[in-house]
Amino acid sequence: MKKAERIDHIQKRAYELAYTGEYSRWLEIEWQIGKETPGYVKEALDIKIIRDALDDICKIAQSPSEVENKVLFKEWILKFIVQNSESLKNEFPEVSLNIRDDNFIIENRDKKLKVTKIFDSRRLHGVLSYNENGNYYVNEMRYSSTKGFDEFNADDWKELIKCSYSNY
Repeated sequence: MKKAERIDHIQKRAYELAYTGEYSRWLEIEWQIGKETPGYVKEALDIKIIRDALDDICKIAQSPSEVENKVLFKEWILKFIVQNSESLKNEFPEVSLNIRDDNFIIENRDKKLKVTKIFDSRRLHGVLSYNENGNYYVNEMRYSSTKGFDEFNADDWKELIKCSYSNY
């Protein structure tokens, strides 16, 4: 990996770690990345605007409201998504559901919609990718809910699927 690619990778990883809520400052993130992938870490994060942004994200990620939103989202996935997965299978038999701790993926043979919670919010965000000749591409179609996941109902769930899989 070239130096510029490595620095870009380190910066992206720093933001990923900041969003987890497991770190309170950029310095902790720098130390963690240094353990994971030594080399260029200090150089990649030795930019004031990046350090300030990481500190801001860490602060929000550890705020009581964001911690609560993450817990509620995980509970919502387990309750709402799992409870409605049977109706999904009945109405859309070729669609499968992959449930994870902090996201879920709705997919068929050649399309995937990965749905996550928007940071510092209760709204949902989805990114559609598709398979073409064995390669996955990210589509420009992105989904953002207008209401919080805790307001989502079965009709919203079906619309999300229909919107993403218009060939059904």
